[in-house]
Amino acid sequence: MRIGHNVRRYREKRGWKQESLAEKIGMSQSNLSNIESNKQDATWEQIQAIAQALEVSTKKLTSQKSPVFNSNYQQGGHANNYIVQNGAEATLAAKDEVIAAKNEVIATLQARIQALESELQNKIKE
Repeated sequence: MRIGHNVRRYREKRGWKQESLAEKIGMSQSNLSNIESNKQDATWEQIQAIAQALEVSTKKLTSQKSPVFNSNYQQGGHANNYIVQNGAEATLAAKDEVIAAKNEVIATLQARIQALESELQNKIKE
């Protein structure tokens, strides 16, 4: 199963080098490198071990859905690479996920601003 992109993404999210993850799961670094670069399929046992070490579900690790768009996960740092690797539909879906998440943050901040304004008005009245 081709899970290389997800393994790399979750490994880097934890700040681990390939050697660290490989050691935790009892695999050689070169073997893990081959899995991450999709040169080698991972066995179900390897997938389970990697997921456990990275503290993610096997479902997330094997998901073919695009991760939330993040320039840190773009090879070469170019959005075009992301689109080529993941397809335009996946890129648009990732963009929509980012927009939804940002809208939630905005709503939370707006509610906090209103609460602070109300608190300030109460203090002025005192």
